[in-house]
Amino acid sequence: MPTTSLDEALSALHDGQLERALEVLLDAWRERRLPRLARHVEWTSARLPSFPLEERAWRDVAREHHPTALPALLATLTSSTFDTARERVDALRGWEDPRIVSGFLGILGKPRYRAPGAQWFYERFFDVLHAQRDPRTAPALEALVARYHEVVTNSYGPVLVKFMREAMGRATRDEPLEGDWAPLLDALDEFFSAERGDGARAEHQKASRAAREKQLRAEVLAHPDDDARLQVWADTLVEQNDPRGELLNLQLMERHGALGAAQLEQLRGVQSRHRDRLLGAIAPKVLNAVFERGQAVHVELGRAWGTPEATEAEWAFVKGATLPENAWGTAEWATLLLQLPKLETVMCCDVELLTELERRQPALRLRHALVSRKRWGGDVQPTNVSHLAVRGLEFLALLRAHPGRVTLEHDGAPALAVQALADKTQVRFIDGAHLLDPLGFHGWCFDFDANTRRLDLRGRFAKSPDVARLEQWLTALKRLNPTQVVLHRAPGRDVSYLPLVPLEVELERVETAIGHAVTQS
Repeated sequence: MPTTSLDEALSALHDGQLERALEVLLDAWRERRLPRLARHVEWTSARLPSFPLEERAWRDVAREHHPTALPALLATLTSSTFDTARERVDALRGWEDPRIVSGFLGILGKPRYRAPGAQWFYERFFDVLHAQRDPRTAPALEALVARYHEVVTNSYGPVLVKFMREAMGRATRDEPLEGDWAPLLDALDEFFSAERGDGARAEHQKASRAAREKQLRAEVLAHPDDDARLQVWADTLVEQNDPRGELLNLQLMERHGALGAAQLEQLRGVQSRHRDRLLGAIAPKVLNAVFERGQAVHVELGRAWGTPEATEAEWAFVKGATLPENAWGTAEWATLLLQLPKLETVMCCDVELLTELERRQPALRLRHALVSRKRWGGDVQPTNVSHLAVRGLEFLALLRAHPGRVTLEHDGAPALAVQALADKTQVRFIDGAHLLDPLGFHGWCFDFDANTRRLDLRGRFAKSPDVARLEQWLTALKRLNPTQVVLHRAPGRDVSYLPLVPLEVELERVETAIGHAVTQS
C-alpha cells in the first residue's frame, strides 16, 4: 500500500494536482518517517499558493489540520506575544507533519522570545517538536547548539540551549529503512530535480527567470510613476513565491489610497516575516526599514558595524538613514552616509555631522534632516538641508536661523510651539511619535505656508484620533491667521521623512475649532 501511495503521489505531481500529492505524501510520512520523504513533502508544499491566513482566525485554522495552511501558520506562530504563541502551539498538537520540524528549527534559529516569561511557550514548543518523532530533529539541534552563542547573545541563550539538549535526549534517532520504497523515492527525486535547479534545463529556466525579473525591476525603477510596470513585476514575483510580490501589491494599494487597517497589518506582517529576504545583503546591518516599490528606501542603522560594501546593490536605493540616538563619531558616520548614492535624508543626527557632510561633499544637498542630539554650540548652522527638523524646544535657535522649511517635533503646549515659530514662512508642527516601521507616524501633523496662508492637517492613529488634542493645536494655530484649511483624508506617504495614511476625523468639530471651512483632499 505505501509504495502504491507514492506512485499515486508521483502521478498527481505530473498532473499538477499538488494538494492531492501533498496529502498522499503526508499519509506515507505518518507510516514511515524517512528524511527523503520529508524533503518531498516540503518541496511539494513550497509549490502551493500561499494560504490566506487572518491573525484572528489562527487557532481555528490550526485545529482544522488543513495541509496547505501549515506554512502560513508556522510563519506567523511567533508574530504576537509569547502568551498568544503558547496557545497557538497548543493548537498544533496532534499534527504529524515534517514541516513542523523544519518550521520549529527555523524559529529556534532566529528566536523572537528571549526573556524569562517565554518559558511556558518553549515547554509546549518542545513537546510538540518531540511528538513528531522525526529522526532529523536530534542532529539538527546538535548543529544549532554548537553555534547558539552566536544566535542568542543575552542571558536567555543558555536557557534555550538547555531546552534543546533535553529535546535531543528525548528525540528519535533511528531512521526507518527505505526498503521497497527506494525506487519510487528515486523517481520523486528525479521529478523534483528540475524544480530544484539540478539539470541543465532547470539552470536555463532559472537563469531566464532571473534575467526577466532583473529586466522588470530595472524598468520599474526607471519609470517610478508607471504602476502598470509595477503590477507586472509584482505578478511575476508572486508566481515565483517571492514575498516582494505581496509587498508590491500592498504598496500599490497604498499608492491608490485603498490600504485599510487590515491591509496595513498585512503590510507589517510581510515586512516582519520576510525581513531578510526583502533587505537582501544589507539585512545584517539594518535594524528596521521602510520600503517603497519593493526596495528599502529608508533604513534604521545599528550602533557598530562596518561601512557598506560596494557590491551590495541594495544600498543603491536607500534615500534615508536613521542613526542611533547615541551614535557619536562624526567622521565614521559621514564616511558611511556618503557611500549611499541617493542619500537625501538623515534622521537623529547632530549639527556637526551635517556640517561634516557638507565639508566633504559640497554638492550634497539633503531634503530632510532631523537634529535630535544636544551636542551643538549654537554657532554653526547647516546650510545643506532644505527641510530642517528638530526634536524639542531647546533647538529653536537652530530653526529660527534656518532659511528653508522647518519642523518642530513637540508634544508639550501647542501655544508655545506656534508662538516660537510664528515668523517662519514654511513650518511643520508634529505632535506624536515618529516610528520607523510599516505603520510609521502616529499623531497630528500640521503644515503652514505663510505665502498662501494655507494650513494642511494630516494624521495617523491606530485607534480613534485624539480630537481634543487637535482642538488645542487648532486654537494655537489661529495665531498664524490661516485662510484655508485642508484636511488630507488620503495623503501621500512621504517615506523619506513622515509616513502618513488616510485619516477620518469629526469634521464638524474641526470646523468649529478652527473657525474656517475645511477643504478635504
